[in-house]
Amino acid sequence: MKLQADHSAVSLQISELAPNRKAMERGVCRLRRMPGFVSAGLSEGRMIINMRNPCVLLTRAEGYDAFQEEGLIYTRIVVAPRKNGVATWINRANFSLHALERFVERSDCRLGVEFLSALDTEAVAMLRGLMAGGMLDHGDGVVAQLS
Repeated sequence: MKLQADHSAVSLQISELAPNRKAMERGVCRLRRMPGFVSAGLSEGRMIINMRNPCVLLTRAEGYDAFQEEGLIYTRIVVAPRKNGVATWINRANFSLHALERFVERSDCRLGVEFLSALDTEAVAMLRGLMAGGMLDHGDGVVAQLS
């Protein structure tokens, strides 16, 4: 299974979409075949795309590189038809290696063949909730909210 989603190819697909349901259905079918896709579908007349990319996350403190670690970035794109094209909304979440370790420790998920699928499900649910205006409690009084 390939993990790396090609954001340039996705952007091109979206930019070439005609603003009608049939074109969006065909676009969903094309996108589902691309690497790095967690899911692509239609809901309430909008195209919903969820992708994953492995990456190296760099943490900076006071203008200096503090450390870097491997991680995953999940991207959710919502595409809605408009009169003269489409409108898009994008949100992202990154999961550092430390966060992935905590996910395994604090959930019923275990390392193995089902790990990536379980993580994908969690990431999609979190991004959906944040896009809907939900909040994410990081503990220690740190809360993220989509504005």
